[in-house]
Amino acid sequence: MLKKAKDSLLFILIAAMILTISVVSLILPDKTFSENENKMLAQLPSPSFKTLLNGDFASDYEEYVADQFWMRDEWIAAKSIAEYALLKTENNGVAYGKDGYMFQKYTSLNETRLRANLEAIRLFSDRLDCDLNMLIVPSSYSVLTNKLPAGLPGVDQAYWLEQVSQNLQGSAGFVELLPVLQTHQDSYIYYRTDHHWTTYGAYLAYAAYAESVGLTPIDYDALEGTEVEGFLGTSYSKCKAFNAQPDTITYFPELECVSLVNNGEEHDTLYNLEQFEKRDKYAAFLFGNSSLVEIETEYSEEKRDSILIIRDSYADSLVPYLTAHYNKIVLLDPRYYNLPFSELADDGYTDALILMGFENLAGEQGIAKLGL
Repeated sequence: MLKKAKDSLLFILIAAMILTISVVSLILPDKTFSENENKMLAQLPSPSFKTLLNGDFASDYEEYVADQFWMRDEWIAAKSIAEYALLKTENNGVAYGKDGYMFQKYTSLNETRLRANLEAIRLFSDRLDCDLNMLIVPSSYSVLTNKLPAGLPGVDQAYWLEQVSQNLQGSAGFVELLPVLQTHQDSYIYYRTDHHWTTYGAYLAYAAYAESVGLTPIDYDALEGTEVEGFLGTSYSKCKAFNAQPDTITYFPELECVSLVNNGEEHDTLYNLEQFEKRDKYAAFLFGNSSLVEIETEYSEEKRDSILIIRDSYADSLVPYLTAHYNKIVLLDPRYYNLPFSELADDGYTDALILMGFENLAGEQGIAKLGL
């Protein structure tokens, strides 16, 4: 009898907790954006006959419930502590490596999507009246092999980057970043808690690009960096590791511009200093992700006229170095830019560059718009 009473009490407590969480989640207004996870949250989907039949509504509703769950951040943090106590080496798709490094797992690749994206790039290159170059950034697990947990699975990016290079031969110059970054894997070239490279990692790629197109890179050691402490990035946001080691962001105030227009808003600096006070500190570079950014630098006849960059957020911490070489820099993000890319082909750019992470190159549907 005593055991039955205990079991009944436990059942009632669990049921009450589930009911309370469900009711509170329904009562509270839905959030649109998660500051901690730096992402838009799913909203309540509208059912239709088609989505009910094909299962899309059930899938969308499941995502909505997961995103709007009451005390979501606290539950993720509690899960992190529990899994650490159980000696688990990953949480929510993030694997824990050595020295505080976190690696977002990437175990499958859509080859059809990748080849479609490469075909779109070839078509875009054919329309350009200037040379097109490629800077494709390998994920940190492909570079920091000395920090990986044992047996971590992952797409072989070295193989696929070679396939990309061969596929685009004759259409785009391919700057091989993997060996450049691997040579410096003992340096601080990727953040521990974020998937992006650091400003030094970005510098190594910038220098490789500059040399490939006949430019003399500026001296990194001659720059006076300003450090911002306490950065917890996208990997941390996924796993909420309670023992995470915050990163340090370095930026260079001496790398300046005359104007920066981000989605219609004009600024006279490359860095949004207010953003350094917020959680998503990486968004301080170029004032964050947007469809279109136009940068005018101090004019010099010694600089090249202009460069068009098709990019994702990896470009944000590299572009400041390019202000030393170009009078105008135009950045387009194919994830958000919806005007015809074909109209850009004859705009008279001196150089064109595709600068993005390998995972976006392989999987981002928006890149197909380059071929339209």
